[in-house]
Amino acid sequence: MSTSAPKAEGAAAAAPKPYVRLARKDEIPALALIAREAFIADPNFSYLASLKEHLSNEQDSKKRRTLEKFLGMLYGLSFAAGARITVVALPKSEEEKRSGKEELAASCIWLPPHKRVGLKQFFTSLRYGFFSVLRGWGLKGMTRVSILHPMHTDAAWVEVWKQCKLPGTPEHEWYLFLALTAPQHQGHGYLSLLLREMFAFVPDKMLTLDAGTAKARDRYAHLGFELQRPWTLGTGQVNEQGLKTKGEKPGMTFYSMIKWDPKHSEAT
Repeated sequence: MSTSAPKAEGAAAAAPKPYVRLARKDEIPALALIAREAFIADPNFSYLASLKEHLSNEQDSKKRRTLEKFLGMLYGLSFAAGARITVVALPKSEEEKRSGKEELAASCIWLPPHKRVGLKQFFTSLRYGFFSVLRGWGLKGMTRVSILHPMHTDAAWVEVWKQCKLPGTPEHEWYLFLALTAPQHQGHGYLSLLLREMFAFVPDKMLTLDAGTAKARDRYAHLGFELQRPWTLGTGQVNEQGLKTKGEKPGMTFYSMIKWDPKHSEAT
């Protein structure tokens, strides 16, 4: 005989738990929105936009709209490059989960080996708002996006490869191109959920990333990534927040990190 109490008539079913799934192309606008909210005061994006002060999620502006356009373009180019783009979805019901129309709380863009976002995708970028970004950030901003930032990133990883005496090139490995959590959903472990999903997806592969802040560096270290090389960008141009202001301009510090594959970990 059952001893469980009957459910109250009309009681709502519990909402499904947050879960990780692959993003869809039709979600690019939603992804661009939560990315803009997450990166509104990020040093790297402030540098790319040539800002003198941080943007605000509470106040609309041309620069803020351009940032959102740019992030949408990054997602579009990542889809085109064959990236593995994951999201944490927050369904309110099983029906919403089945329809795939849930609220998105966090996202990662993983670039597979030999798949990178860059200048070679120029014609593809035209479909994803290149000229809107160019009008908003100007040639200076686009030069930082397409030449200066990639050049410094690539140089840092070449040094890491030499230092660690690794075979091949950095492009042989998975690279975390973008990771974010919407501000209103931070503190719930969604970044960890996304990364652990990736660890399970490629358990025998090396994973690489560049953390853009000391806080992010420490968070990734907690999840098993090891710091290999700090490097700077914008020295003499911007402060540590990526802003062009009076006073010292030491530039921004990035942290190249690796989560080693099991074979390498066993060998060391």
